[in-house]
Amino acid sequence: METLLLSYALVFARLGDVIAPNQGTEVRYQEQTLIGIDEPRYERLLIRTQNEQLKEPKRSPQNEDWLFHYVTAGFGRRAPASQYNLKLRVFSENEEDSRTRSAPIASLMMRLWDYNYKRMIRLDHKEEFRGGVVDVFLAQGGDEAGAEHRLEADYFEASSFGEPVSSNSIYFYQIAGLTDPMEIVRETTHEYGHAALLLNAPGGFSGPESWPNGDLGERLYINWLRHDLAAEKIKSDELFGLTVGQLDKYLAANRTPLLQRFVERGPQPDTMAAKSTDGYWDYLAAALWMEATCVRTAFARSMALLPDRDKPETYLKSCVSSASEIEEWELVLPPELSDLDTVWAPLGQGKVTGAEIVGRRDGWAQLKITGAKVTIKNPPIDP
Repeated sequence: METLLLSYALVFARLGDVIAPNQGTEVRYQEQTLIGIDEPRYERLLIRTQNEQLKEPKRSPQNEDWLFHYVTAGFGRRAPASQYNLKLRVFSENEEDSRTRSAPIASLMMRLWDYNYKRMIRLDHKEEFRGGVVDVFLAQGGDEAGAEHRLEADYFEASSFGEPVSSNSIYFYQIAGLTDPMEIVRETTHEYGHAALLLNAPGGFSGPESWPNGDLGERLYINWLRHDLAAEKIKSDELFGLTVGQLDKYLAANRTPLLQRFVERGPQPDTMAAKSTDGYWDYLAAALWMEATCVRTAFARSMALLPDRDKPETYLKSCVSSASEIEEWELVLPPELSDLDTVWAPLGQGKVTGAEIVGRRDGWAQLKITGAKVTIKNPPIDP
């Protein structure tokens, strides 16, 4: 406990006035600890809401007239004996938002941070943005209700060199109107995907967004949350009361069609290279198919091995490279598409059993399933 309190002191001292309470008051907090979902299971996440107003309100880097008087901090740790490190700050303009919205949103985002660290090969927030801390602003204003991710200079906080801090920020606009549980979870997972999968996805598409990491995060995280909710590893109240059935409805409308798209179209380097709207959805289809059918570590490596963020088509080769690192693996069909007889796999130079190769494209193979299971065995990697 002494080590834990010391880490709080160091973190809060470093952030200074941004999280310091009014002088002369006794600091009061509300705390919540969460056990990690994946093994080894121990208390990995800490949500800490400061009840008092900040000594000085936090000014939004986007709009200096937006003043945020309350903060909830999200901390994560990587081992049972290690200290908690600050990963997230959720700012609220008023006490009601701080009390009812900031802690649940911080809790959900810290679950997503834990997913990234445990399932995406220690993927963490980028240090070049405020030392790895993501800022979230629950704003009353904004032109319309919704959420947005921004990379921006924060002129209201200075770095150790006296320069504005580079901020990795998420904004919720007209927060009072965001009451639908599915929309809250969708917006949170989408914008966190933009913030956390920052350098692990290609960009520059003509639409529907320039960067697909938000849509990827939304579908990836909600699928993981759904399965962990069904397995009773998390509780419904962590998802604002959503049920497995409600999450299934979302996935059936937003994830399953993209898996079907990849089955029908396969890898599409040309549309991805053109950065067209079709290429946007073809990239998402490939990434979601990789995660759904291949070994999870191979999916994580496919994101990390992306050769060129300005060339989306290179993601297809990173899938093949990552799958080729595994000596032997089984292609597992998504439960909702378990009756398929023809599929695509990142085969490379591997040998397949349980299926017949009927086509090849960009290192991928189209397979006609002939056996009870499809196994791919790769040649040894030269040392």
